[in-house]
Amino acid sequence: MSQERGQSLLEVMFGNGGAGEQLSQPDWANSAAYTVQAAFTALWESAGIRPSAVMGWGIGEIAAAHAAEVLSLEDGPKLAMALTGPEAALPVVPATPPTSTWISGNIGDPVQDIARVDNAFWRRLSGGDDSFGSGSKALLETDVNLAVVAELAGGGSEMVDLAPIPVLDCGISPEVDSPGGAGRFLEAVAAAYEAGAQVSFPGLFGGEERRRISIPEYPFQRRSFWVRQRNTAR
Repeated sequence: MSQERGQSLLEVMFGNGGAGEQLSQPDWANSAAYTVQAAFTALWESAGIRPSAVMGWGIGEIAAAHAAEVLSLEDGPKLAMALTGPEAALPVVPATPPTSTWISGNIGDPVQDIARVDNAFWRRLSGGDDSFGSGSKALLETDVNLAVVAELAGGGSEMVDLAPIPVLDCGISPEVDSPGGAGRFLEAVAAAYEAGAQVSFPGLFGGEERRRISIPEYPFQRRSFWVRQRNTAR
């Protein structure tokens, strides 16, 4: 990203040196949205939870394609940044067959023929064409038993209707310094565990430094305080 635009995406996302103002521009906003969602998918994978089926809409379609290993991590933000309108000139991004079920929220069906994934396919993401309802039905037909919504907060997660399977709404705040982010993720992982997901606890707490410490023992005085029955006879 730095080579193409002469500006680091991280600097824009975190507002370093006043670069945060550029985040209001569609190209930078699209790239940031893709990056956050791809990172969130990787975070879930570090906890041992990898999706067997993915679906996205809007820029989330690109993040879903990366989760299914259709696009490389590096090509995703390039495509997202260029996708500013139906007539936008897009880079040539190679696509490979998905390693898991990839359902297009734009088409409403699983994408099995990788030849369909060309620039015309990606331009539809900014053209207002939405088949998310059909995609939800296709997702249910994959026999999933748990859904995790990793959309940006306020990005449309209320559209998800996958009854009767449980849906964990893990909306991501667009504010990088939002409080309680780690706690909310752990709560979401706990909910996934309760729903039957296999969690990798070593991966969940990987990178943390822990050590045993000695704490003072309780200073018992070894004195008895039995309640004796009082003689109430007069």
